[in-house]
Amino acid sequence: MPDDDTAPPSPPQSVSLPDALERLLPHFEYNPHKVAKWLDDRQRTGDIPLLGVVEMPPNSNPGMLGVMARFSLSGEPELYVEKRGGVGWDRTYQDWAFGGEGFGAHFPGAPKNRGGHPVEYSVEDLLIEALVYVGVVGRLPDTVEGQGSLLEQLELRLGPRCPGRTRFHEIFDPIFRRIKAEKNQRQSR
Repeated sequence: MPDDDTAPPSPPQSVSLPDALERLLPHFEYNPHKVAKWLDDRQRTGDIPLLGVVEMPPNSNPGMLGVMARFSLSGEPELYVEKRGGVGWDRTYQDWAFGGEGFGAHFPGAPKNRGGHPVEYSVEDLLIEALVYVGVVGRLPDTVEGQGSLLEQLELRLGPRCPGRTRFHEIFDPIFRRIKAEKNQRQSR
């Protein structure tokens, strides 16, 4: 069982309306009304659940509920859930949130799983781990793959967050070639 520092983060149970707005504004030209429409559409199709006292079914929108935006008296944008029809109005956000897993999966620009090995790592994380390994051990392994290789060492450090052989080679082969070329150039001086 990996310790907390190496475990991949789990999606939050819910994302509050203020947090959703803050995270989405840069993706929608800082227009809160575009954010509200996008979230409303995703809730209506069942992609991102709207959570009240219970999870609101997608067919409750737009007949009974709608995600809306407005500006507060201080000029700050905010999201709220509008109750429609005979259920009155609710312009507060404290009692509403979005399902965290759906929010993360449909976040603009989020990586899509198109099949194959799931992406549970980032190239940046791999490069950081490789650099930390070199800093701790004092040298880079001689090979990308094989006994004592960088792949073997990072698999020990990252476990399932380490990519498969093909992707690992795509990332590290150019680095190893560049290092080898530098070493050869220095030796020929």
